[in-house]
Amino acid sequence: MKTLRWLAFTVAVVFSWKATAQVKRRSDKSESVARGKLAFVSGFTFEANSGAFDVKPGLGPRFNLDSCAGCHSHPGVGGSGGIRNPQMAYASQLPMAVRRQLIPESGPPRQYRSRRTGGLVPLFRDAGQGHACPPAHPCLHEGAACSELVYRIPTPLFGLGLVEDLSDDDILSPRAGESDIKAQFGIRGIVSRDAWGRVGRFGQKAKYATLAEFIGDALGDEMGVSTDELRAGAGAGVEDLAAFVRSLPPPAPQVPTLGKVESVFRGGETFDRIGCGLCHTAFIQNRRTKGKVVLYSDLLVHSMGSDLADGVAEGAASGKDFRTALLWGLRYRAYLMHDGRATDLPSAIAAHDDAAGQSEAHFSVSQFLRLSAEDRENLLTFLGHL
Repeated sequence: MKTLRWLAFTVAVVFSWKATAQVKRRSDKSESVARGKLAFVSGFTFEANSGAFDVKPGLGPRFNLDSCAGCHSHPGVGGSGGIRNPQMAYASQLPMAVRRQLIPESGPPRQYRSRRTGGLVPLFRDAGQGHACPPAHPCLHEGAACSELVYRIPTPLFGLGLVEDLSDDDILSPRAGESDIKAQFGIRGIVSRDAWGRVGRFGQKAKYATLAEFIGDALGDEMGVSTDELRAGAGAGVEDLAAFVRSLPPPAPQVPTLGKVESVFRGGETFDRIGCGLCHTAFIQNRRTKGKVVLYSDLLVHSMGSDLADGVAEGAASGKDFRTALLWGLRYRAYLMHDGRATDLPSAIAAHDDAAGQSEAHFSVSQFLRLSAEDRENLLTFLGHL
């Protein structure tokens, strides 16, 4: 296992470069990618929805922001949320009480959901004449006093074309071979499947099996692009956006300097020893292409206990369940966990457990908290190079 871990890390750069080249070869001549990129970075307006992206589609009656890139911007187009919340530009049109409680100036954009219905609660609505106005949901006015709402933050889209290219068997095969050791660590993990029985892999609860469906729902939920064709992921516009996202290369690990090589190596050993790699699997083999997708995730859904629970069920995932986050490009993340509650790695690791010790990560977190100062520093150095 130690050899595999070090091998996975040291060759990850090569595999990422190779994957980047494959992604670019697949997309360089694609007009669809160019159209998708334009739609991704362009601002949406309140004009009538044209149903295609050659003309700016209109924002729906309720929305969270006016462009895909507005939320997926850090460290570049297609990334996660940045340090300053771009929703503040729209929030300037809202009453100050709503802005202060629900849309902080610092931190990534927020996507609010209702614990009661599981549905998305958009922050803005169309007031007519091209202006936004306060949302209709009463909780958005009560703000912090309302316990019904929970929120999530954007996740990076880099490398997701390689994730989509994995077959269901590619994802399920490693699971069968590690069941005994996972049981020793109290790790179970479940497979999230969609209505057609396909293995889900996209979204914080692995609800979606394809990028077109993932993006189609985001258009409807985040920007109110509400035509049935676009929301179902079947329209040309959605396919253009999906083509652009597929073209985004995976982030390569940072090559350690000579003075950091041993620390990164030792940190990788510790990562395995305390069980982190049982969920944050270093790579998944694509048996069709023979390539390794070095994503640091098993793409399964795990119970994370009551402290992280958002109370929202999606597919096979309960309110306590979340898909294992992909750790490639971790060093670029300004905010961690599904709701951005952590801004540093030790806090994020500790947040994997709950007070009752009911999280599947309980044993690993306990081991982390008992690490010597040297082992902890090595582990954080390893993670800081992903």
